[in-house]
Amino acid sequence: TALAPNLNGVTQSTFSGAAGSNNDQMNVTRPETRAIFGDFTWQLTDKLNLVAGLRYSEDINPNAVILNNNNTLVSRGTWLPDNDIPQYFGAKSIPAATAEQTFDALTMRLTLSYQLNEDIMIYGSYADGYGPGGQSNLAGSVDSYMARGVAKGITSDIPLNVFREEQTVTNYEIGMRSDWLSGRLRTNITAFHTDWDNVPVSQYVATQYWD
Repeated sequence: TALAPNLNGVTQSTFSGAAGSNNDQMNVTRPETRAIFGDFTWQLTDKLNLVAGLRYSEDINPNAVILNNNNTLVSRGTWLPDNDIPQYFGAKSIPAATAEQTFDALTMRLTLSYQLNEDIMIYGSYADGYGPGGQSNLAGSVDSYMARGVAKGITSDIPLNVFREEQTVTNYEIGMRSDWLSGRLRTNITAFHTDWDNVPVSQYVATQYWD
């Protein structure tokens, strides 16, 4: 509901400093994932079981669309006192994404378990997985500062975007599941080793522009 130009003494000028034009920014991305998978258990003997699974995944990651206060986000300075409050978090329009990337992978798992007796089972397993890559964009406000520097002959070495390779994970595991004392005590023991490549992290990158 729109508010009156003067609400109990509150006017636009009351919020001119606190809710005026600012550097608010929001990144919007719409990834898509498709997958097909299957899993089965094969009882090799009365005590020995084999569990196996396959999964094919395809991920489509469009580049993030950057919305900021100066073009696509509704300005905070317009919502009080005479504009519609629900539009505070709205956007004027969302441009189409560009630089779409597609990643795919075939992953699997394999587990062999053996029932030593009624109360103790041991197993070993192998599994791998993956996470799609993507693109990280420089904040729009930093980009504008860089443009000001270029206008004065200052060249920046800060990349506008960084492409991430897909993550891969390989896991090896052995373990035991057991009940003791007529079922009053249960122990689950596991040992594993995981290889994880291309882990995404947030970090500060020193550049000549800032340092």
